Amino acid sequence: ADSQWRCFVVRGSELVRKAGGELQPLYEFSPAKWIKIKGKRASAPNEVPVARYTTFPSAGWRSPDFDDSRWAGARGPFYVFTRDHWGLVGNHLSVAMVCLRGRFHADDPADARDLRLSLEFEGGAVVYLNGKELTRSHLPKGELKPNTPAEDYPKETYVAPDGFLLRKKYGDPKKYPDLFKLRTRSITELNIPGSALRKGVNVLAVELHRAPAHEIMFTGKTKRIRAKKTWWNRIGLTSAALSAAPGSGIIPNTKRPKGFLVRNHPVISRVDPTRHSDPNEPLRPVKITGVRNGTFSGQVVVSDTKPIENLKVVAGNLTGPGTIPSSSVRIRYMLRDGAGTRGRSWFYGLESFPPKTVPIIKEAALAVQPVWITVNVPADAKPGDYRGKVTVSAKGIKSVETSIELHVTDWTLPTSRDFTTHVGLIQSPETVAMKYGVPLWSQKHWDLLEKSLELLGRVGTKVIYISMVRRTHFGNEHGMVSWIRRADGSLEPDFRIAEKYIAMAVKHLGRIPVVGVYCWEPKSSASHFPSTSGKRDLSAGGDRDILISVRAGADGKLEEAVGPKWGTPESKKFWKSAMDGLSSILKKHGIEKSMMLGISNDYIPTKTCMDDFVAAAPEARWIAQSHVYWTKIHDQPVGYLASVWGIWGTRDPALPKDYYGNNRYYGWKNPFRVVCFPRTGSGSYEVVRGKPPELHRFLAEGALVSAGRPNAKPPGVRGFGRMGADFWPVVTAVRSGRGIGRGRPRPICGRYPEALAGGMALTYVKYHILSPGKDGAIATDLFEMLREGLQEAEARVFIEKALLDPAKKARLGDAMAKRCQDMLDDRVHTFMRAVGQRNRLPSDWLWYRGSDWQKQSQSLYSAAAEVRKKIK
Repeated sequence: ADSQWRCFVVRGSELVRKAGGELQPLYEFSPAKWIKIKGKRASAPNEVPVARYTTFPSAGWRSPDFDDSRWAGARGPFYVFTRDHWGLVGNHLSVAMVCLRGRFHADDPADARDLRLSLEFEGGAVVYLNGKELTRSHLPKGELKPNTPAEDYPKETYVAPDGFLLRKKYGDPKKYPDLFKLRTRSITELNIPGSALRKGVNVLAVELHRAPAHEIMFTGKTKRIRAKKTWWNRIGLTSAALSAAPGSGIIPNTKRPKGFLVRNHPVISRVDPTRHSDPNEPLRPVKITGVRNGTFSGQVVVSDTKPIENLKVVAGNLTGPGTIPSSSVRIRYMLRDGAGTRGRSWFYGLESFPPKTVPIIKEAALAVQPVWITVNVPADAKPGDYRGKVTVSAKGIKSVETSIELHVTDWTLPTSRDFTTHVGLIQSPETVAMKYGVPLWSQKHWDLLEKSLELLGRVGTKVIYISMVRRTHFGNEHGMVSWIRRADGSLEPDFRIAEKYIAMAVKHLGRIPVVGVYCWEPKSSASHFPSTSGKRDLSAGGDRDILISVRAGADGKLEEAVGPKWGTPESKKFWKSAMDGLSSILKKHGIEKSMMLGISNDYIPTKTCMDDFVAAAPEARWIAQSHVYWTKIHDQPVGYLASVWGIWGTRDPALPKDYYGNNRYYGWKNPFRVVCFPRTGSGSYEVVRGKPPELHRFLAEGALVSAGRPNAKPPGVRGFGRMGADFWPVVTAVRSGRGIGRGRPRPICGRYPEALAGGMALTYVKYHILSPGKDGAIATDLFEMLREGLQEAEARVFIEKALLDPAKKARLGDAMAKRCQDMLDDRVHTFMRAVGQRNRLPSDWLWYRGSDWQKQSQSLYSAAAEVRKKIK
């Protein structure tokens, strides 16, 4: 089962066998919460739902010559969980059918002897060899449809002798081993004649079907009402073994391929060097789909059993309806610089030049080099299909040729700085200087900063931060704005660094809508939601002293100092000169209204402190990054909220409208700039260190279709924020809520004990989506997936604006409008199935990877093209 397989999964409504024997479909995403079984229901529509399924496999998928390159490549076991899931409302994977294709090689079928197959599975199974059925088990005779259920399990597989539902935790498997054993079904020692084989590559196909659930699984007694860990899959492959006698000339795909090899690999999933490719799969064209003015990528992986020297990959012109020059095709080589726990690492950064030598990876016993092929589609490219050649060469190796197949849809993306979705990636000047060992604000430092800002401009980043105080949670030792002490003791702000930084940011990011003035931190922030006397008091932390940097002496060396006391006339004067000076700089670039003060988190300034800021900048709004859904702080408006609960949950558009009259959310319509705060935990759209790239591809569009919070008026999330761009690990001691961490490098955020940020530490998120290359910041696989997801979000917004405009919708016509809306709704279902929903559903990347995600992208872009033609 842990061999190399191609996998296709059909997701669909859970089926329950009622007491009368009839089958009833349940609501896919939360079956027991939403649907009545015995005449009772909880928060459910009155009607029984219609069974809903994802795309079925193509006809002929069992054939040995079927092209399964768009299916997911994976190792088993498949959908067999070793521990309980939160049943009923919780982690529920509605898997109806699993299709598996495994290859092996036969030198000569006449030599094959004692060829035998054994399977252990849940549900029902059919086995095919080279397109012909060998056997089936626990399934009806005749034609099988993808939603045909397997044979029911007996009641005793659900209920223990004491009358309570069986659980995998709390000792039930050890207490009732025979009952749990009944859940596993098997095909044992099936003899396969040599005549069933063909010379060369053979394909073993396994088709799994789900068994219906017994009604008691949703209605029976449980020992823990709030932890009903009783649901189980009733479909899955536990083990598989195809064996032959020695000398039969059968070569399994578990054997590591020898020599130089180039293979395909999807960009949405990480390359695991320890999981070698299937040597029986041919090298196919790199398929990419996109639109004009967009950037799209494909990937191949080069490997060898010895070090690879002088690797070089070259792409030619792409020809089709026109010509896309080779200068628009960029070749990049992944660095193995993604640092994980326990010494693990993964391929992450995308460098423009190959390593001189690709070394052997010890745990893989292979030299492995992923290569990204990225096409910047010109804004004037003609729509249609393009094709171009790619050549892979290395020292002592015969060149390998493959091709790029690019489909360009007739729609044009806006420039990245005009993207609708809010992107709040935070750039760290101090980290860049420390990583490359250059003096802070030296010319070398400015050159490196431009690399980071240029990359952030490619995804339309809409926020920068100007630090006016030192020792902040972002880790800056000194503020970007410093002070000069005059002879009379007064302090005059020095904006030279801030002014240059703002100009460079505007050059690459455009008219930045959020310029965060980092001017406040709480005195204490050990945890979130502080309270005094049993009542929540979000000002309880107090105001930290005004820590500033003063230039002294002829050389202008920075010295640490403390500014005036809060609530004094000196404080108001101090902040007035600072805010006026910064506002005048921003006015030169036409973004003076973008100035926002902060950063408040779960703690907020005291009223005394806030009065000083109101006097200094009465029209400035505030930035909040918090668990609390702030719209005002002491009657001062919040202009930018990065909320932990920003993504409250995606609602299924197929359900009736909620209490507030919504069944779809349009984050781009929300005038309040609220963005999601993607934490490091598991759950809906949360960006986690080491999480798969697919998650980042979903982040933009997933945010736009989320509520923000249940009673938000208007509802919707504008995008995502408070994610680090280049907070690379550069220090080895960081104080956190768990003490000081020593050993492996860590980011500078939170390195000062007075700036821990409590439950809002920046280390809780993905703190660097860029990677440090040889000459400055470089993109990563997560960055590229984020960019492709943003491009798809733009197409979605373009279509939704037409659907919500009565005049434009009329031009589309009812049939086309419905088709577009159904397509957009189906994308919401895709997010819910693949990513899960705020800890209530688990992610199912296996289903998504095999769902032909590129076809879904093309359908979205094609719909945008059709809409454009109708409304122009």
